[in-house]
Amino acid sequence: MNHERKPTGGNFTVGVVGPREEILCFRAVGAKIFPTADAQEAVEILKKIKRSHEASLDGKSENDATGKIAVVFVMESLMAKIPSDEMQKVSAGPLPAIIALPGHRGASGAGNAKIARLVEKAVGSDIFAD
Repeated sequence: MNHERKPTGGNFTVGVVGPREEILCFRAVGAKIFPTADAQEAVEILKKIKRSHEASLDGKSENDATGKIAVVFVMESLMAKIPSDEMQKVSAGPLPAIIALPGHRGASGAGNAKIARLVEKAVGSDIFAD
């Protein structure tokens, strides 16, 4: 008897975008990795994940695993290079959630600063100010 669980329509996964040497380890825990060190390529990857997710919600998914990604971690060093207007477009809506992930040297604050700018633009004031 085969007890292996088959994925169902409600199963989601995690994606990680960043330089290959920093994200390869996430594959071991089941994350879908998207290796790139280029900010524009990262934006295109995030757009593809977003489009695929929206298509899967509409029932138009083409067996593309990117439609099942609910959370995307972007290495902070790479996220700092992505223009704020592009980040705002790809992070609009509830899913997939896009989160800055500090590298092996720790947090630089770039991810938090970018999130603070996006929130300030969205709500009209800096709610993270000291």
